Amino acid sequence: GIFVVEALSVMIQVFAFQTFRKRVFLMAPIHHHFELMSWSETKIILRFWIVAAVCSAIGFTIYQQSIT
Repeated sequence: GIFVVEALSVMIQVFAFQTFRKRVFLMAPIHHHFELMSWSETKIILRFWIVAAVCSAIGFTIYQQSIT
């Protein structure tokens, strides 16, 4: 989940800048954007852990439903 978001943020930033000459994020990948918004490194990591846990739970639920 998080690795996909990190990669997509770079792709979105490059596409938007080449197409519209504007940046979507302050800096890509997205964790640098949050750093520039004055989020602490601990806060960023905790939020990413939460997102990863939610993605894992969703994936596990989908897997459980597919085998029953």
